[in-house]
Amino acid sequence: AHAARETREAGPIGEPREAREVREPRETQQVREVREPKEAREPVRETRVSKEPRKPKEARKANRRFGVLTVPDEGLPQPLLDELAAIVEGFRAHQASGTPDLTVIAELTKRKAAALEQWAEEPYPVGTRIVRTEADRATKAYETTLRQIAQQQGIPYESTLADGGSDGHWPVSGLGQPVRGALNHIASTTPGNASVSRLLALVCLLRGVGTGKANLTGPDLRIVCGTEGELAVGELTTSGWLEADVEELLATEEDPVGCGVPGAEGFSLGKLPRTRASGWIARVISYKKLRRQPAQVRLAAACIAAHSDATGASRCDLPFLAALTATRPEDLDAIVTALVDAGWIDKAVVETGVLHAQMAPEQLIFVEALRTNTPVQTLQIAARAAAAEAAAAAEAAAEAGS
Repeated sequence: AHAARETREAGPIGEPREAREVREPRETQQVREVREPKEAREPVRETRVSKEPRKPKEARKANRRFGVLTVPDEGLPQPLLDELAAIVEGFRAHQASGTPDLTVIAELTKRKAAALEQWAEEPYPVGTRIVRTEADRATKAYETTLRQIAQQQGIPYESTLADGGSDGHWPVSGLGQPVRGALNHIASTTPGNASVSRLLALVCLLRGVGTGKANLTGPDLRIVCGTEGELAVGELTTSGWLEADVEELLATEEDPVGCGVPGAEGFSLGKLPRTRASGWIARVISYKKLRRQPAQVRLAAACIAAHSDATGASRCDLPFLAALTATRPEDLDAIVTALVDAGWIDKAVVETGVLHAQMAPEQLIFVEALRTNTPVQTLQIAARAAAAEAAAAAEAAAEAGS
């Protein structure tokens, strides 16, 4: 006990008694550990080394601003002013749609580059250097959009250049691409000799791609082929394009019959595009103004709509249209006349072997369904709801005014 007491008095183990007397009090140690405040230190400024003087704040902001041009009140031709205004409205409408469409962007960007090039050629101060810079930027943006289209559609970039350099016509993307692919497959394989056979082949292709089986019923066959169901099935089965029993098909009313589709070999689609494309074709051929038309007229209607741009302007090569509808090129005039009379298209003209047509305004919903990859019936329901809401608002406004 006496040894332990001496150890505590001496301090830590191994420290002699004399060291305790030399050690400084704890309060002194705390005082020495207190550092000087930062404010008391003299600041050290680093010398800024720069080869160029700092630019004013306003100048730096001006350099970062791009893509905004002020159209002068005078000095530009009126057609150019109209084109610039139309381009701006086109971009605004595309942005308001909420659905990005590369084909629309490509067309508008190409027009923008051409308009700015024309503006840049004007004498200074109307044609300034910044206009030339924006024209170059628009050209590069157009090329970038073409590359995106090529990647999206799985085609060479050079082929988009060929389409973009013709007349600026861009068929809608989205669901339009698989529908055009199906039409191309029918036109290239030419199943059967009759138009009704190729219409039935198109329906079976979209229903059977991927699975190899197209489910059909008697009512389906009558809607597609009318009274020519036996002819169409006979031609397709004889050529080996379809595997089906026409009597069995006509006899069934509800339970679908699975028909083999060997003709779909070499054509592929994903499940969702296949379902949407098949539904779109079914809506077109059963449309109230087309359902009683011959098969070649309904095939041409689908082809014209699928090759339309976002505004409804369509362009179809006559040899392709003739192969798709199983008609001669000289007989296409009667088909076009029937579509005009049915209100599917407003006008049509043939130039250098190409049919240029304009979809009727009330049929643009079929083009919009392709562009947005939306079922036609969904857009029709939305349109009816919007019309009813507008009518109710107008009626309420009239009552309030009276």
